[in-house]
Amino acid sequence: MSSQDYLSWWPFADDEEPPRPAAQPAPMFRPQSQGFSIGPTPPLAITNAEDPMAAAALREAVQQFVNADYLTATYDLNARGMAELYDAVVVPQWSRPFAEVMLSQLLVLPRPADAHVLDVACGTGFPTLDVARMLGQGVQILGIDTWRTAINRAQRKATEAWLRNVAFQQADIAHTNLPENSYDLVTCNLAYTSFADRSRALAVMARLLRPTGALLLTTPLQTAFREFLDMYHLVLTDLQLTTCVDALLAMVRGRPTIASTVATV
Repeated sequence: MSSQDYLSWWPFADDEEPPRPAAQPAPMFRPQSQGFSIGPTPPLAITNAEDPMAAAALREAVQQFVNADYLTATYDLNARGMAELYDAVVVPQWSRPFAEVMLSQLLVLPRPADAHVLDVACGTGFPTLDVARMLGQGVQILGIDTWRTAINRAQRKATEAWLRNVAFQQADIAHTNLPENSYDLVTCNLAYTSFADRSRALAVMARLLRPTGALLLTTPLQTAFREFLDMYHLVLTDLQLTTCVDALLAMVRGRPTIASTVATV
């Protein structure tokens, strides 16, 4: 496979990406056995879970990912241990790097001392609980998500941390009955691409904000992690996993560009 072939799979415009040096041909990769699976089992220190029941639930959830194909497999998020697995793997490896950029804006963003904050698609309470710690007890924070077991876990974590200014509610931002013009700040970390109707979700968030309020939103763009995706596509193609190649393309195609996000807003 030539360097040109290596790059030719990318079907999207690169107008938002800075110039990149020409890629070198990557070595061909082949599985060592018929039992090869795409993606390793998540690295977890299960013995360090907060209690024996959580450790058992975590082990049970991990089994769903052994020999799993992350691109095409589906999972029951409300299954036992999935919320714990999300906390152990997704939050530190995926959610936190994006959220830290958003949280840094809180240090310079003007807000009233008794601000009301809404965290949309809060998952298991990140970054909701971090926002609560940063802004102090005078601020009232509500986290909403459609994921039932994650909301339950987030509420337990808030209670254990003695964060009395935080509440959680199972709700869909596109169909919420929260009062309009009620929040000084709305945050949303990495959930934008999961909304069935992005325009509606953004419109609702805008209506919930007070006139002087602010929306902080993070999302990976189509060009994010381009080098990794190039290599991932090369491996999938070499293994002739056409279903996974199609799923990879669909995943990237589902991400927004800066232009499309601005147009939606």
